[in-house]
Amino acid sequence: MGLRALIAGGLALTLVGCVTVEGALVFVPHDPGFVAGGEDELQVAGETLYDPDTEFRTEDGTLVPNLPAADVTHGYRPYGEAGDHLAWTHISRPAEPGAPPRPLIVHCGGNGTSRYKGAVIYSRKMIDHGDVLLFDYPGTGDSTGEANFANYEAAAGNMAAFAQDLAEEGRPLIFWGHSLGGFVCARMAGSVPETDGMIFEASARNFKQAIGAWMPWYLFMVQVGVDPVIAGYDNVDLLDGFDRPVLVLAGENDERLPVGLSRKLYKGLKRAGRDVTLSVFEAGHSSIPWADGFGEVIDLYFSQF
Repeated sequence: MGLRALIAGGLALTLVGCVTVEGALVFVPHDPGFVAGGEDELQVAGETLYDPDTEFRTEDGTLVPNLPAADVTHGYRPYGEAGDHLAWTHISRPAEPGAPPRPLIVHCGGNGTSRYKGAVIYSRKMIDHGDVLLFDYPGTGDSTGEANFANYEAAAGNMAAFAQDLAEEGRPLIFWGHSLGGFVCARMAGSVPETDGMIFEASARNFKQAIGAWMPWYLFMVQVGVDPVIAGYDNVDLLDGFDRPVLVLAGENDERLPVGLSRKLYKGLKRAGRDVTLSVFEAGHSSIPWADGFGEVIDLYFSQF
């Protein structure tokens, strides 16, 4: 369920007044209906995460080309409270003979996704440009723990450290956040000195702007506040002092996070002195990577590394 639907459902009985959106509405666990169940079984789950014979489509119906030949490995990392773990998937291809090491791209999906739901779709858009590291958020898919702000913070720090280890070979390290995952990846990118680039796809500058765009029309008399903890999650602030290339991708037909939010993010980053580029496509929230002109934009961006 998307955040827009959660807000509408949570506020449907409130016709006037002021309400506050708290972390519980933002960090929503996603149950894929099945999980690996244990470390010994995680490799078996890989057949579900990556099935070359399955047809994949985005939520708006766009057909996703099959993932080309790649090595797919999985694992767990302990984090937060004792006993909790994050599940990750690393999808890689060998570099061409004589070519430099392939970049490592850490992907952060939206708050309603998991490796089961988006592994192939997310990986397909990136695999031609680098190896891909995916992970399930706390309380989602194969990751344990509660889906709350503290655990998301712990998860971001944990996976950022893991990405640093994987990129030790001197290969470029890029963070790529889709939708609300932009906040998670920006948190990681801003905290890792070795980061070489940051990509926002169909995202927003901050939660307050995103929630304002999602307010149902019939609640126009309701003043919506945002929990100060999540209100402080601002992508411009998270990249304070960041001096590497930033790319903002937006869909003209995006109904979940309208293109205006990406424009505000771009303008905020530009005013803050970041090296940022905005590219807008004729696409929806999940179909930007398959829009006309996307390949050229991404090729140009990765040519910098």
